[in-house]
Amino acid sequence: MEENKGIIKIGNGLIKIDSKVMNICRGKALLIKVKEIKGPCKDERCQIICKTSAEILPIDDYVCIEQCIRRDLGNTTVLMERKIFDSIEKGREKVRIKISITGKIKIKGFTPC
Repeated sequence: MEENKGIIKIGNGLIKIDSKVMNICRGKALLIKVKEIKGPCKDERCQIICKTSAEILPIDDYVCIEQCIRRDLGNTTVLMERKIFDSIEKGREKVRIKISITGKIKIKGFTPC
C-alpha cells in the first residue's frame, strides 16, 4: 500500500502528490487554487488565462477557508477549489504535484475546463 500513500481519487481522475511535497506539508494544509489572469491584449476580448498554484498553509489558516473541498491524506490536509475538483472529475485527469528544481511546488497535468 506504499504506492497509494500520495494518491487522491476524484471520480475517474486522480491527484498524485510526490513524497517530497508530503514531507514538507506534514501537519499543514496544501491549498490548490486557480488564478485567472487577464491575457496580453489591450481590449476586453482577450481570453483569460488560468494558472494553477499551490501553497502551504499553517493549520490555523486553513480553518477559515470554507469554499474549498477538503481531503485528508495521512498527516496532510489537501484543500482544492471546487473548479479544480470538478475539472479533474469531468476530464478524468491525472494531476501530479511535485517540487521543482527551484524548490517551488509545481502542478502538472491539469487543464481547467
